[in-house]
Parts: sequence; structure tokens; C-alpha cells
Amino acid sequence: MVSVGKNAAKAPRGQRQAVRILMADDNHDEFLLMSMAAEAIPTPVVFDFVPDGKQLLTELYVPSTIDGLPNVIILDLRMPGFDGMRTLTELAAHPMFWQIPVVVFTSSSRRRDEKMCLEAGAILFENKPNSFSETAAFLERVISVAKPTSQYIGEASHIVPEDRLSQPFRQAG
Repeated sequence: MVSVGKNAAKAPRGQRQAVRILMADDNHDEFLLMSMAAEAIPTPVVFDFVPDGKQLLTELYVPSTIDGLPNVIILDLRMPGFDGMRTLTELAAHPMFWQIPVVVFTSSSRRRDEKMCLEAGAILFENKPNSFSETAAFLERVISVAKPTSQYIGEASHIVPEDRLSQPFRQAG
């Protein structure tokens, strides 16, 4: 996992709390572009980047992340191995993680993909932007759907152990 951004610790009085975003994308350039866009917008953002859906789910299950669950997830649809759709399905089936807003971020323009993702629980389905200004605008839309972790952190005691994960997650690799 790669983390970038301003410190996500409690914001000083009068300052906005940083929005924590967990992003899964196999293209490192997307991470760099998103990090630069975060510096160009007024809302403080802290990114955690992972290269695939399996690592995204692993990050959510790590006990040290329970108090720092993301406010929103950005998920690439097309990744080798554990892709975005499989990840979205796992998130939707989890007793707590289904509450974390997921934005699917993809180069796919197929209406069928959009429909499947929205039906599986994604809150937004967005095509990857073509410019820096479009990336910054996309990030603002992502922030607008972010959810305070206080709305689901009380469910942390119900984390599902790995032996109860669905069969596809245990076998992914």
C-alpha cells in the first residue's frame, strides 16, 4: 500500500477533517495523477493506494485500519486478478464494508458495466478523466459522496474473519 496526502489525524480546530480515500487501480500513473489533483483542491485528502481488489479488501480487514476506515473507495473496474466487480461484490456482502461509498473509476464506457456496478452497490460509475482539470473535478465528486466513518465504525466488532470470506476471495491470488 502506498499512502500520500496530508496527515489524516484529527484536524486542528477550525480546519476541515481530511477525507480518507482508499483507491484500487493497477495503473500507477492513475495514483500519481489523483495525488496531484488532491493537492489542487481545497478539501484535505489522504489517499491509500493498492494495486488490486484483493489488496483493497486485505487493507480493510487489517485490525489497525478499523479506526481509520476510508470515507470512500475508488475502484478500477478492469484490473488483472481480483477485478473491480469481484471486489464490489465482496464489499456489498460484508456486514460493515457495504456502507462505505464506492465509486467505480474505469475506462469502460459500456452501459452494461455501469448497470452491473450500480446494481452491485457502487454509488457512482465514472469514466477516467482525460485531463488534469477533469481529474480534479472527479475528485470533488468523489469527496461529495464520502461518508463519515462514524456512521459505520460502530459495526467494527462485526468484522468477518478470513475463514468466513466468500470462496472467490479466499481463492483469488
